[in-house]
Amino acid sequence: MAVAMPEVALQPQATVDTTEVTLGQVAPDLHPDLAAVNLGSAPVPGTTRYITADYIRLRLRRCGIRPETLDLQGEGVTVRRTGATGTQATERSTAGPQALPLIKRNQLVEVAVQCGGVTIHTTGRAAGDASEGDLIEINLATTNRKVTGRVSRGTILVVIPGSAS
Repeated sequence: MAVAMPEVALQPQATVDTTEVTLGQVAPDLHPDLAAVNLGSAPVPGTTRYITADYIRLRLRRCGIRPETLDLQGEGVTVRRTGATGTQATERSTAGPQALPLIKRNQLVEVAVQCGGVTIHTTGRAAGDASEGDLIEINLATTNRKVTGRVSRGTILVVIPGSAS
């Protein structure tokens, strides 16, 4: 007798109010472990981002889940983020809109890439000014790839997995 694969039915559209998108926000009724899989950054408030089923499979693999063990239904999902549009101040968690930047444009910063229990440290160059808790784009020094990270503890950036372009 064959064992039924867990069903992951992607909604055609989903609305989030967070800075990160999880699988549980785009596919209802999932086991908590599957629902917690991070699919990357949410779009800027008031805009949309299309996440393909292939990208979701990649994110599952990065978190140690074999996508072939799931019944992934749907081609992708359009994610809309609610909230105020405009400046980067909407992304700040604790610093406030008048805080002086901890990181300046073109500053060399330490980057910590985290996925699951693995952390890789490297350096990169900041593409703009940022304060504690802000999202910022970084050009990695070794590969010149662009990644998006969140400023944490001064100059340490925790890169959001899957944001590499």
